[in-house]
Amino acid sequence: MKELRRVAVFDADLPTGLAMIRSLGRAGVAVTAFHEDPKAMGRHSRYVTAFRPCPKLSDTDAFVSWLAEELRTGRIDLIAPTSDSVMFHTAMALARFDGSIDVGHPKPDAILDCLLKQRFATALDRVGFSTPATSAPTSVEDAVAFGNKVGYPLVSKPRTHVGAGLHRGEIYHSEDELRAGFGPYDIGIGHSTALTHDPELAWPLLQELIDVPELEVVSVSGCLDADGEVVALHHSKKMRLWPPKLGIGTLFVSEERRAFTDHAVEAVKAVLGSGIFEFEVLVDPVTDEYWGIDLNPRAFGQLTLDIARGNDLPALWYESVTGCSVVRQRPPVSPPLRWQMAVPLLTDLTVSIATGPERVSNLRELKLALGRSSVGAVADWRDPLPGMMFNRSFLRHPGGLVRPYLSRG
Repeated sequence: MKELRRVAVFDADLPTGLAMIRSLGRAGVAVTAFHEDPKAMGRHSRYVTAFRPCPKLSDTDAFVSWLAEELRTGRIDLIAPTSDSVMFHTAMALARFDGSIDVGHPKPDAILDCLLKQRFATALDRVGFSTPATSAPTSVEDAVAFGNKVGYPLVSKPRTHVGAGLHRGEIYHSEDELRAGFGPYDIGIGHSTALTHDPELAWPLLQELIDVPELEVVSVSGCLDADGEVVALHHSKKMRLWPPKLGIGTLFVSEERRAFTDHAVEAVKAVLGSGIFEFEVLVDPVTDEYWGIDLNPRAFGQLTLDIARGNDLPALWYESVTGCSVVRQRPPVSPPLRWQMAVPLLTDLTVSIATGPERVSNLRELKLALGRSSVGAVADWRDPLPGMMFNRSFLRHPGGLVRPYLSRG
């Protein structure tokens, strides 16, 4: 019997990190949680074997150098794929070892093809999967030229979140808006490693905004084994965001296979090759046209929905990279159909009911949110403390939680 390998989980403050900790811990795998803050919620999970401090993920150069030394000495073995930053920093650290170290991730070039958005658009074009028209301007004039070519509205977004921080992007409805608002982000110091791969990292990417009635955002998620074969597949649809328009998903519902599923899976195989993934696809429900907008080469927000519906992706990832069989979490008799981030979702619904106009449908949604057909981002009665800490963090700044819903338009 093979000896189980230890897994490092760096995003101990995020739902993705916590989901990995819980799944792997229940499977009997030793999990070390890392974070710069000793109060990070994941540290307090009952499934953590050990906790160690580490540099801030936001300080790219320092983290990569530290991680490379930890890998060289063997103090870190496998690394859970939990965020863009972790995947990028790990790829940069592994580049120093010429492929002699395996942490359970896809090839570094495949990671960069997913994380650097202009490379991602090129990679999808190469495999014949449509994307919105995309440009990587390095001046306002370049941006305006793109806008004049493809028309408005346009959406800007970071080329990657490494270095750009938490910027979610902007929507521009006219040339005047674009001229007034488009410009580089403040990358700051400590990101020379990222700038090596994209010297123009500070400049946002510009993309055609697909503006059709009832546009759907469908996620095709799952896991590819080391040979690129599908070992799990699920579909979900994003229903609500915080903040509205360009925020993170607060409500996903489980979906059946779509007409484009096979095409999407082949694209993931060609671009990423292995590991946990979430491929976000925009769908026009009237024409059935579809466009790929993101391929996350890692765990994703609604991971607990996949797990609760029988796809224990962390355990499947672990088995595929180690060859060791572990105990996977079994779904309940009636698997949940919805995933929700409770505090912002309930805030959204409460504000919507108070301000109208669709009070009846929002009351119906509120009833579902309070029912038993949902799984939470962090809530788990068997491991309650991390979830309590996470939800409390939203309530520290109630104005910032409510304001985006009051000002949506």
